[in-house]
Amino acid sequence: MNNNNSILNNLSCHQAIYIKYLIVLQVLFVLFGINDINAQNYLRYYEKGKYGYIDTSGNVIIPARFAGAGYFSEDLAPVRIQGKYGFIDTTGNFIITPRFDYASEFHEGFAIVYTDSLPAYINKEGTIPFQTNYREILNFKNGIARILTYEKEQRLINTKGNIIPDMKYSGLSKFCEGFATIYSEDYYKYPDNNNIALIDSLGNIIVPFGIYSKIFPFSNGYACVYMLNDTSVGIGIYKIGFINRKGELAFILKDETRFHDMYFKEGLLPVRFFRFGIPVQNKIYNDTNYFYGFIDTTGNVVFKDSNFMSVSEFKDGTSYVIFRNGNRGYINKKGEQLVLQNINSNPAIPFKNGYVFQYLDNKGIEIIDTNRNFISSDTVHGIIYTDFWDDGYFLISNNEYKNGVSARKYGLCNYKGDILLEPILNFYDNNGFANGFLKINIDNRNGYLNKIGKIIWLEKNYDISKPDTLNIDFQYDLSFNPKISKNILLKDLNINIKENNLSIIRDTLKQYLYLDKFAGNKFYVVNTTENNSRLKLDGERINVIMQAKDKNGSWKNIEYFVPDIDRSEFNDDILLRNSYREMTLPVYKGEFKTLLRVSLSYYNKVRNPDKLITIYSKPFEGSINNQQFWRHSSVYNYLFSIITDDPYRLNDDYAFVPKYRN
Repeated sequence: MNNNNSILNNLSCHQAIYIKYLIVLQVLFVLFGINDINAQNYLRYYEKGKYGYIDTSGNVIIPARFAGAGYFSEDLAPVRIQGKYGFIDTTGNFIITPRFDYASEFHEGFAIVYTDSLPAYINKEGTIPFQTNYREILNFKNGIARILTYEKEQRLINTKGNIIPDMKYSGLSKFCEGFATIYSEDYYKYPDNNNIALIDSLGNIIVPFGIYSKIFPFSNGYACVYMLNDTSVGIGIYKIGFINRKGELAFILKDETRFHDMYFKEGLLPVRFFRFGIPVQNKIYNDTNYFYGFIDTTGNVVFKDSNFMSVSEFKDGTSYVIFRNGNRGYINKKGEQLVLQNINSNPAIPFKNGYVFQYLDNKGIEIIDTNRNFISSDTVHGIIYTDFWDDGYFLISNNEYKNGVSARKYGLCNYKGDILLEPILNFYDNNGFANGFLKINIDNRNGYLNKIGKIIWLEKNYDISKPDTLNIDFQYDLSFNPKISKNILLKDLNINIKENNLSIIRDTLKQYLYLDKFAGNKFYVVNTTENNSRLKLDGERINVIMQAKDKNGSWKNIEYFVPDIDRSEFNDDILLRNSYREMTLPVYKGEFKTLLRVSLSYYNKVRNPDKLITIYSKPFEGSINNQQFWRHSSVYNYLFSIITDDPYRLNDDYAFVPKYRN
């Protein structure tokens, strides 16, 4: 146990954290990227509104002096100063002078930069090696990069800027084990026909169009495929096969088996068998009609057992099984049940990296390895979180409550059950450790934790009387804003208001805090009319968006909501007559001085609305960065930009998700 951390001894709870902020904070940590902690062992830190870099011991290597910063890659890092991006080396000196509106990290000798919202590649000399007339571009990996044309077609290009393969297609999946699927131009009209093909990482066609209805990602060298237009085994049921890395059909599932999982693990695939012979075509069967077994990569049955009601994929030579009598346990690759010593209840979590743990009646745990050895001599108490189980660690929680509200904090344990850090973390990055470090938050302060339970860096206490402003270079996602207040009677509002009007009023008399940490402006949505008003919601938040005038004098959004596809057409909230709502929005700071205003959307009628009306606050002076007009980042949030890689810099393995411009 680590009890000697000097940083922790100096912690103080300097202010209460609202429960609504805790929820927001937790959501943001779930959305953390992992690339900020990189193989060059430099980590970003944040101090007094500026970014710098520390080493893995927490020592300052490059003092905080940049308004924006990326991570180091190939010995260079993109940083923003006076509104422009350039690249510094590991000593903090500029190698490529700041002249870009935005820049991402180098990959395979190329970095993506933006000028007036248009993307291009540069090399390490800072020059553009070839022209790119594309809507969006992504980083190079293994000599190829994904791009999106202005016709919204996805393509691959090589390091010379040439499109590969030289053919038209409408979509491109992520690469898995060096292969990706491409979709023909008619795929979205007829997705179950012959509109899918397979390419390798060089753009070579491995399986042409017209062979299979579906091709799934590779696993263990094999990919599941649906045979073309073959539903002979039942409505909505395809004959299923598996192809190898050459694109050759390895085998088709036999009639007595049914599809259960599409991914081979450790050379075996779980499948279902019918208990009462081959079924009648098109008849619906439930789980009681099946039992489970495993096949190998030739399609042959390795073992099956009518007592297996459910099985997991193999991991560390074991599969987690639910038996027909309701018991649970583990089997090896011969189908033999493992008899684990000290197991006195049904195991709750399958084996990972050779270990399993079970919950005990006293709410502790015991850890047992695949050799049936008892690892943890003392039980670890509290609620267990297995986010990092694959990495050799898991979290414990004290599960505390204060005034009926969860005040849960988290600590760190290893496989042996040793408590490396007592529960003191408010939040953590559930992506787990990256290059040996975990992003954490304690009392609204961000930090880094290493694998021995030591906090190498923790954000300093901030002076809430002089809060930081948001000096950002992207459109802020209002999905993470605190919710607007409930209805408050007008008699409690001590400002001048206009009669018989629905309006937005900015409070200019007092400084407010945004999310308890940053400078904020308070706005009131006031209804002095004789009728209730129906306000438009985006998700659970009222549609209030800040706008700014661009260099041409046009009003444009500098904030946005992530679209909520599950909400109904009229998702709303009622502002009662002679009432008001209040909310706090961030104060922005940047190189571009301009006018700002807040917009609000509401429906023309409470019942059966047929029109959406937008009103605006009075314009007020402020400053922003020009990138806020065009650069979206749907899950990026400034609150954690000090230790969060921008998910806007998409991983090239994944299907392209473009940003949108006004």
